[in-house]
Amino acid sequence: MSRPLKIMLAVVGATLAALALLVAFLPGLDSDMVKGRISGVIQDVSGLEVRFEGPIKARTFPSVGLELNQVVVRAPQDMGGGVLARLGRADISVKLLPLLSGRVETGQITLEGLEADIVRDAQGRLNFPTPKVKEVKVEGQNVVVITDSDKRYSINYQIAGVRVTGSRFSYDDRGQGSVLKVNNIGLSTEAIQSGKPFAVKLGMDYAVTNPDVQGRMDLSGQAMMVLEAMRFAFENAAFSFKAQSPALPVKRTEANCTGTLRADLDKQVFSAEKLTLKASGAGGMLPDAGAGFTLAVDANADLGQGLAELKSLSLDAMGFTLNGSAKATDIKGKPKFDAALATNEFAPAEV
Repeated sequence: MSRPLKIMLAVVGATLAALALLVAFLPGLDSDMVKGRISGVIQDVSGLEVRFEGPIKARTFPSVGLELNQVVVRAPQDMGGGVLARLGRADISVKLLPLLSGRVETGQITLEGLEADIVRDAQGRLNFPTPKVKEVKVEGQNVVVITDSDKRYSINYQIAGVRVTGSRFSYDDRGQGSVLKVNNIGLSTEAIQSGKPFAVKLGMDYAVTNPDVQGRMDLSGQAMMVLEAMRFAFENAAFSFKAQSPALPVKRTEANCTGTLRADLDKQVFSAEKLTLKASGAGGMLPDAGAGFTLAVDANADLGQGLAELKSLSLDAMGFTLNGSAKATDIKGKPKFDAALATNEFAPAEV
């Protein structure tokens, strides 16, 4: 598991675990105790300081839930104490019937107005501390976070759904002199259950400096994961990307991609099924009327066995077509490649 994924799972997993347990025992907790528990968990795992500027609301019917309002996350005082993130509203619930039998099952998680600002200074230092995490692992259907002080947090990643609205993120890299801003982040999912497909929809606007580029990205499809086996899939995916910039060789770009992707990270087996990319651009080095290409691919790879196969490839670009297939064996030893490609008659001067 990569370090960025471990850090993300550590902070998010431990926080959600604490919230779910707090929600389960809401009848016996007052608001100050809830604030203290949440702040303690986040500080224990990440070193970040949390302040609650809005009310905490609890409900016990028809589901047991907790609502947080106007939450501010700051860096530690020894790092300047600057604001790293703000959260307008968070709502988390646990299912009532399982709770009556002693099980904690997380319901839908809603986040509204989440804002995060990350800064990397000229010396490469980030404006937040390294998480105080010794280990992140998956046990069955639980993500387990173990802190440096040997505290253990566990949460079942199967939840009734996630909804994120009105959120933004910025990353200021002062060493490179560039800033990335992501706005209007929206995310929604159906119930997340191990081994079962669930609908996902994600969208955001973005802008980056040096060079100046702005645009929009959207993603939708049916996701599936078996986290304990590090197996993932995204079926019937639809991804769209738009960009425009006066600083790039192509002033306006648009791309749409559809298909199915599968990955088994433990076995190092990957596949792309009916993957189709349609891209076009206009302005700059391309005519204002626009030009583009279509690429269709079916491919798979078994890196453990040293095999990779491009079952089919089809490219159509401004009158030029290319079709074929390819196969590679013994990738980790003495690679051998076989390919069969065919093109049409093509006159570049006529393009």
